[in-house]
Amino acid sequence: MATMYPQTQPPPEYMALYGLTKFKQAALMQTIGTVLMTVAILALFSSLPFYGIYTPPSISSRDVDIYIGGLSIGPAWYIITMIFIMIAGFTSLFPSLSWFIAWKPTEFHESSRLLKTWYIVGSILIIIALLIIVVLNAVNTPDIIKEFEMRRSIALGQLWPILIAIVGAILFYIAWIGIVHHVLKLSEVFNEPALRKPAVFIPIYGSIYLITTGSLLITYYAQVGGAWGVAISVPINVPLGLSLLLGILNVILGLSILIAIIGLAAWILIYSQVEALTRKIQLPKPQA
Repeated sequence: MATMYPQTQPPPEYMALYGLTKFKQAALMQTIGTVLMTVAILALFSSLPFYGIYTPPSISSRDVDIYIGGLSIGPAWYIITMIFIMIAGFTSLFPSLSWFIAWKPTEFHESSRLLKTWYIVGSILIIIALLIIVVLNAVNTPDIIKEFEMRRSIALGQLWPILIAIVGAILFYIAWIGIVHHVLKLSEVFNEPALRKPAVFIPIYGSIYLITTGSLLITYYAQVGGAWGVAISVPINVPLGLSLLLGILNVILGLSILIAIIGLAAWILIYSQVEALTRKIQLPKPQA
């Protein structure tokens, strides 16, 4: 007699297939998100001169527009990236986890809880911090462009939202650990050792991301009132200030490119391995 399933619940093998299909979509969207994150990091650091070193030569409308654009470009790109990452989570990653939990609750519940909780909380904290920075910039721009000391005082006030963003980044890193746990569990459940390969890249990717995000706070503080106190009182075109800025930005550029390479390698590997596993599951079973 054929096994009967409730209309609202597909057979177990279909649950696994649905979960893998959604996880494959999640890997594709995370690949795109990795590229956006790299651009966002570079954009955020490229806007740093406008928070301390750079002084508009005049208060003309053109100079003010350039200054406001410089203040906005980094946070704006980062907000776009985080919104995309949250959309990717709710449209593909979380549904994938839900299907796997429905299929084997005891196997996937822990990784799902870890991943969902910190993915959402970390993303929200980063977006809140970026929105605070944008609001502070918008409200204080008339004062920011007047005097250096006033601008530095306002800029130092933005250290708090940057700290919030770093806390969000740390929580987001915990979510990446949840993804590693999830991929390793998939490898175990489906007996697919190849799935273990991309799991190695994800904590490395997350660690470099944390280092890069943390260096934002150090660089920002140095520019608005720390170790570069001599340099920050001069325009950006002065060699000393420019050389220091270019030095730190070169390091960030290298780390960002490394993040892109490792992140792309991890998610492309996950996509290809999950695609191969999906095809394997879909193969017709030989008749007895």
